[in-house]
Amino acid sequence: MAADSQSDSQDTQIVVQWLVDRLRSSSQAELDLQEVWRAEDTLDEESAGLFEVEGHDFRENTVNVFLHTSDPDATITKILEIFEHAHLKPGIRIGVAQKTAMSTDSTYQPAYPPELEQFEIK
Repeated sequence: MAADSQSDSQDTQIVVQWLVDRLRSSSQAELDLQEVWRAEDTLDEESAGLFEVEGHDFRENTVNVFLHTSDPDATITKILEIFEHAHLKPGIRIGVAQKTAMSTDSTYQPAYPPELEQFEIK
């Protein structure tokens, strides 16, 4: 996905997501939270100024880590390198926010894995 111009892509949001069991125990939820903190710290330390880590949230079935970048393609490549080399939680999915002209809401273009057909924050 190539950005049309620097100004249009300045605030592109990238979401790194993984699925969680919505019926997880409190001890598993604590491990999930520790994994999120580890992922955020590692992404922040390894970003090389390419993106900023903006935070995370837990949803019913997913954990989402939010990043902002001016270069979505390079950021996705870097995220995949970081997860592989840092041995972070496998099974991530990556989505890129696409703002519509008529709304401030974002829809998400699936970016990884290649076979991912839909990406939602849910």
